[in-house]
Amino acid sequence: MKQRSRQASGATDEPGSTDEPEPEPAEGVVVHMEVNIDAVVDLDITDEQKESLISAAESVAMKSDTPEEQAVQEAALNDALSNISEEEQQTEYRTALEELQAYGLELTEDGALPEGVEVEVKREVFMQVEPKGYSEATIDGVVTKSLSLEIAPFYNLLASVKSADGSVNADGVKVGESKPATMNKPIQLSAELPDGFTDADFVFIYHSHNGNKYAYRGEIGFALDGNS
Repeated sequence: MKQRSRQASGATDEPGSTDEPEPEPAEGVVVHMEVNIDAVVDLDITDEQKESLISAAESVAMKSDTPEEQAVQEAALNDALSNISEEEQQTEYRTALEELQAYGLELTEDGALPEGVEVEVKREVFMQVEPKGYSEATIDGVVTKSLSLEIAPFYNLLASVKSADGSVNADGVKVGESKPATMNKPIQLSAELPDGFTDADFVFIYHSHNGNKYAYRGEIGFALDGNS
């Protein structure tokens, strides 16, 4: 039997300059979430609330119902890579070459690639989701519930190397730690709310960025979940 789940969605706008020309799409951009639930263990809430909070975090997704919306979302993530300076890109490339030496890559005496060897470096943007809190309060007989998620853009540096003779071959090697990305354009996210969280047709979404707080009216919808 299929179950219906209430979902909330809204725009998250990271303020930034919009006077820049439209950047070229960056290679290697994918849309996915990485959820970190380690901090939930230490939260002073019930086990049931912890489970609800984790479920909400794991349900976060980019909201793109049409190919056009998908393109807009990916363009916003591509734009997050446009802030990486040329100097930083060169540093990342050199770091990638050092990392790939563990996979058999040998550079020439002057640090160049040997003939017949190709190295490709890509940047993979993703959204990191971390559950932060869950609360319930009753004021004048009205129950108010809130859950808090920290959602931030990051990117991974991925390096690949291949040689014409097949002696060196490594694909998608992660180089170093994930790095913060800078969002300059709004994106739309959706999250599945816990059962019984609200019967309203909308929720308020509060977004904090650089010490500023923004309020959005989030839409409530229904999604089919489970197997028949």
